[in-house]
Amino acid sequence: MLKQIYKFREIQRVYMPALRALLSDEQKQVFDGNGEQVPEATRLFMPSELVDATMRGRACAIGLADIEARLREGEASEALEAVRHGLRTRTMTNRFKLRNFTGQGLMTRGQGILRQINIRIHGAKLRYRYSRTALLVLRGHGAWEEHLKVLTDDNVRALNERALTVEEKAQNVRWAELGGAIIEGGVDRAAALARGEGTHTLSWIWYTPGVSADANDSRLNDALRLEWCKAYARAKRYSEDVRHLREEMRRTIAFGRTAAEKWDVLSREELTVSPADRIHGPHAYGLDHAATITEGRQAYAAEHAARERRTCAELERKWQGILEKADAYLQGTVALDAEAVVIVELDLGDELEPKDEEAMLEGEADEE
Repeated sequence: MLKQIYKFREIQRVYMPALRALLSDEQKQVFDGNGEQVPEATRLFMPSELVDATMRGRACAIGLADIEARLREGEASEALEAVRHGLRTRTMTNRFKLRNFTGQGLMTRGQGILRQINIRIHGAKLRYRYSRTALLVLRGHGAWEEHLKVLTDDNVRALNERALTVEEKAQNVRWAELGGAIIEGGVDRAAALARGEGTHTLSWIWYTPGVSADANDSRLNDALRLEWCKAYARAKRYSEDVRHLREEMRRTIAFGRTAAEKWDVLSREELTVSPADRIHGPHAYGLDHAATITEGRQAYAAEHAARERRTCAELERKWQGILEKADAYLQGTVALDAEAVVIVELDLGDELEPKDEEAMLEGEADEE
């Protein structure tokens, strides 16, 4: 490897004749090959490593920076394709392992194979990041960033994998500290925390222009069609859930109003006693207290009617924002997203303190 670096230095002195004069004393030692050097840690002093454009123009021959920019762009595209290939391989390997491997020996071997695949994916990811950083230094911001975007760890996931939540990431750290299994590639392996696919989003690496190179890959095309069908089904089911939520809220308020009307009817009723019960019967005792009993019944019914109306009014106030956004979504005028969340107030005033609840339970046990 060092011999290849020395040959590269000879060519570099031809195409970058003024490079050595722009380096520091320590960098000159590395450039000349003096002292002990590790090939993997030796700097090559490519044009992209010269951050200053003026310095790069003085050190490089005309057009050399453009040549490296094209090289870095191709390298980034190849690295991104390697990431996609590794993710597809990991998905198929995991499916094959789950369907065909049984027993501790085979499962351990399968985990070893998946670990090697993850290492290759990680290497391709780092190679893409390095190439993109160099390309950004050489070209600056531009249209090329539309298909060579910033690649984060959350973006490196297969078609059937989802991004990890904050809780799952924290759980990954905890499992790593304990030496246990972690969640790899967006697939929860040992975590108890999980969520549905209601907010499943496909990573950008699968719909960039570079994917068109795999246009003849029937398996990839089938996988993309499958993900599209799943996304379409999720959208339809989401609209159905919004309609159900809208109807449940409407029925809850309508039921409260109906209950209030029934209590109003009871609040206007008076206690009636038949002639036979005036002498004998269960109502004989209450003849002298008929007015008092009637007043109590009417007050009780009026109280419940007022409570139902207050509950309906409170629900209408709390649910107004949700209902407006649900109606707008069903009419197609707005799309519900994370910013459309409405805070719902909860009345916790009736809850007892833990000590009071424990004392109440002990009192009931003593009475029994």
